[in-house]
Amino acid sequence: MRRSTSRAAILLVILPAALAAGCRKDAAPPAPPSASKPAPAPDAQAQYAAALGAASDFCHAWRHHDLPAAEKLMTPAFRVRHPRDVMHDAIGGSAGPLHTAADVLDGRRVADGHYVFGVRLYLRYLGQMQDRTETAEGKISVLRQPDGKWLIDEFPVP
Repeated sequence: MRRSTSRAAILLVILPAALAAGCRKDAAPPAPPSASKPAPAPDAQAQYAAALGAASDFCHAWRHHDLPAAEKLMTPAFRVRHPRDVMHDAIGGSAGPLHTAADVLDGRRVADGHYVFGVRLYLRYLGQMQDRTETAEGKISVLRQPDGKWLIDEFPVP
């Protein structure tokens, strides 16, 4: 019984002190972890995600030698710089390396509606004495069009 009495006495002493310390007006509440670095606006996050999605879709078309799908994702300026026969060889893949994989790397916002991502393309060469895989690094530039679509304006075309 003595133990319960001593516990009650301790609680009676500690509880008011704890309440008084918690109710001080000068104590500032702890800052949330995100308060030190403001989060990007949802619109900026949505733009980044949309641009990244277009870059990923284009790389998927490159990987699968799907020229019609890739053409749907090209800006008109990209098409002028790279005629269809060049793109047929680069994406459609005549004789040449196999497109084994593509990694879209971190991107950055260049301007409103314009993002640039790093890209690493994995090419596999088949030879008599060797079978090797090489990477080509470059950048993929993605632009938002007036109709809201995100299209590719730059890609490492050989």
